[in-house]
Amino acid sequence: MAIHIYQDETAELTFARYLPEATPRGQKILDEAEKHGR
Repeated sequence: MAIHIYQDETAELTFARYLPEATPRGQKILDEAEKHGR
């Protein structure tokens, strides 16, 4: 189980057999941060 905690004080729980992959919401945040050099 993985818990993804976001800056807007929300969270997602994901269940995976192996290392958790980014969720669609998490991937969008990562893509935006990379675009802006963060």
